Amino acid sequence: MNRLTNEDVAESISMTTLRMHQLVTDFYEEMHTDKGEAVTDINKTLSLLQGFRRGIAEELTMIHEAVVQYLEDHGQ
Repeated sequence: MNRLTNEDVAESISMTTLRMHQLVTDFYEEMHTDKGEAVTDINKTLSLLQGFRRGIAEELTMIHEAVVQYLEDHGQ
């Protein structure tokens, strides 16, 4: 079994933060109409917020898991 290197963890952080950046961009765009007006429908807003939170939480979990795996692989 291959042990995770620090470079592997750094790559994982890079990939997950790029995905989080895309989630932020998508959320911003979804919170505006094609005419640039803010979405004010509470149900749509809540739905978008839930999806955004879920996506960000998943990415943060991936970073956490990479660090934990690294520490386990290196006896820490």
